[in-house]
Amino acid sequence: MDERQMQIRERAGLEESRLNLGFIEFLRRYSTPISVALIVIAGGWWAWNQYAKRQAENTDKAWAELDATTRVAAPSPDSLRAVADQHAGVGAVAELARLRAADVHLQAVRRGVRPGSTPQADGTFAATDKLSDEERATQLTLAEELFRAVEESTKDRAGREVIEVSALFGLAAVAEGRGNMGEAKSLYERIKSVAAGAKLSMHATIADKRIAGIDRLNTLPALLSETQLPAMPTPGAMGGGTSPAQPAGP
Repeated sequence: MDERQMQIRERAGLEESRLNLGFIEFLRRYSTPISVALIVIAGGWWAWNQYAKRQAENTDKAWAELDATTRVAAPSPDSLRAVADQHAGVGAVAELARLRAADVHLQAVRRGVRPGSTPQADGTFAATDKLSDEERATQLTLAEELFRAVEESTKDRAGREVIEVSALFGLAAVAEGRGNMGEAKSLYERIKSVAAGAKLSMHATIADKRIAGIDRLNTLPALLSETQLPAMPTPGAMGGGTSPAQPAGP
């Protein structure tokens, strides 16, 4: 019995020895590749975390700069353009910055004064702040360029329909400012199409009302110039130049 136990222990010892030798051989052959692989995986994980951290910081910075630029009473369109160019591709920051800059140019046309102009104490603007006809046309062109850039960058992009519709409304306003009512109506029709696909019923309703307003303008009678109006009767034609006869006295 003792001899059998000794043999069992010897065989167990030999088996354990073979396992230890096999493990040592495995480590000798594969420890370096495994270590390298683990280092690569750990390094990649660290790099990804750093990248995600930087992206989050850049996103926060972009939104903070957009907020700071638009919060002022009279935002600078140049500053808004700079934010858009610097943070292109960061969420919707660039599109929103360009929309706000375009609105500033459009508002300048509506008010008739340069962007950033502030009223004087009596509520009027200085003569140097007022826009000439040529300057108004320039402001409309600048607004159109910005609205167009936003429309092109958001067209057919899921989740950006509201921004696309805002750009189209802006382009329609530019067309109206130029008196191009046919182009404006076409843009409002596009808004209805985009809004229908994105279930933006309120925007579609507004576009419908704008179209109705344009149609009413188109049906108004044309105003006649002074040369087209009939001549006013002269005093002589009305009474021969004399006053009405007075009743005879008693």
